[in-house]
Amino acid sequence: MEEVKKLTNLMLPHLQTLLARQRRDYGIDEEAFPNGLARQRKDYGIDKEAFPVDLPKLRKRRRIEELEAEVPVAIGYWGKPTALEGAKYDFLCIQATLKSNKPDSLSFTEEFMVDSGSDVVTARQEILDQLDLQLIGTIQSRGVHTTVEKQLYKAILRIGKQEAEIEVMPEPYESIGNRVMRHFRHVIDSTVHYWLQGNRLEPGESSGQGSGSALGSTSGEHTSHSTPELTGESASGAESKDGSSPEELMKQEKTERERGEKVGEEEKEAEGEDSSSTSSSEKSP
Repeated sequence: MEEVKKLTNLMLPHLQTLLARQRRDYGIDEEAFPNGLARQRKDYGIDKEAFPVDLPKLRKRRRIEELEAEVPVAIGYWGKPTALEGAKYDFLCIQATLKSNKPDSLSFTEEFMVDSGSDVVTARQEILDQLDLQLIGTIQSRGVHTTVEKQLYKAILRIGKQEAEIEVMPEPYESIGNRVMRHFRHVIDSTVHYWLQGNRLEPGESSGQGSGSALGSTSGEHTSHSTPELTGESASGAESKDGSSPEELMKQEKTERERGEKVGEEEKEAEGEDSSSTSSSEKSP
């Protein structure tokens, strides 16, 4: 209960900031319309005595009730990571801890940028060197114009109180890709990012495999950072350009093959009928 109260107190400033921003954007006079509802009553002719419900307070109460029902795993925010301080716009960020899977290893709690356009976890090379991580191999990091070969390491990532084994590659900044994001549910507004306990399975996983899988795993998958050996459609978890999975592609090929065989049989039957009709016409006087 204490943790819920702390999270509630953490949420209230964000809600107050959001309400103040709405008042500013829509030109609402705070003294004339202290809760924003008076303007709605005036515009729509709502009788205050007949409808005394304060909608902003009701929304706040519902948010608190939802928070009491489910405590977020972690709370992120909009900001500029240290490596991107000169950026024009803010990014979604989250505090997370990276460490080795070896016993008594070092750990680094860093500000990670949330990058849904990437499929791997990244960290600075100096951090990876100090953690003395297990080297998995090399992968092809594919950018917009170039492809660079980089080393891939095995590590442990902790978000909130949830830990998972991940694969991480060196970059000039720390980031979390969509392979980690998809293991959580997310609530995002203009000020805050809630990471909620997720129940999504990886493509091709059964319900018994979901809890033991590595977050952010890219080994054996056709991704933008896939290994050279597995760049075809047979790689597990791969998707085509139109978003189709390998299983769907195989079904489509099978259906097209069956359709082609059926058309071929129909053509043969039609040719047989034509030849029989021709021979019968030749025999007739």
